Amino acid sequence: MKTISLLVMISFVTTLSGGAYSQGPTGGETVDVIEKLKTGSIQDKLALMEEIALKHNDLVTYLITVVDDDGVWKENRDVAVRAVELLGAFRAAEAVPTLVRKIDEIRYTEGAPDGSLKPPEQDFPAIGALIRIGRPSTGALLNLIATGYEQMSLQRIRYTLSKIEGSELAEIVVGRAIEEEIDPKRKQTLQDFLNRL
Repeated sequence: MKTISLLVMISFVTTLSGGAYSQGPTGGETVDVIEKLKTGSIQDKLALMEEIALKHNDLVTYLITVVDDDGVWKENRDVAVRAVELLGAFRAAEAVPTLVRKIDEIRYTEGAPDGSLKPPEQDFPAIGALIRIGRPSTGALLNLIATGYEQMSLQRIRYTLSKIEGSELAEIVVGRAIEEEIDPKRKQTLQDFLNRL
């Protein structure tokens, strides 16, 4: 994917999420959606809402493609980070598997975070997006835990799961996943995670 087309699409999505709808990703006439929804006839409002829903689905699919593309993360990390943030803002549950795979992607193009004490979602944008999406993220996080993911990722997963479910409920959710798990190795990995929660 070319960086220019990604930037145009991200700009288009940003405009859409800000309340205005552009007729196309290359510009065109800008229409104030809120005003049309307030003043249009019922038929016009329904047609506009349907159009927005279709555009929204197309944009979410495109953003998932952007986030999943390792080349974008290497060539233009800012675009990938913004795409992650928008998926979180849209609360796009269909993006959860991709966001979970990108939980270790850092916001910065050079180096690691400065070491200051701040919430992990400030350095790892997928964490913030998963938290915003909420409970639809839980199953994918539990699956990632059961695979025996790296220790640093487990800390991020633990934090994310606790932010979504709350600390006490997170323990219950993991306990239930242990009870339902059939595979002994995955069951033990979940139990180890629960012991450290």
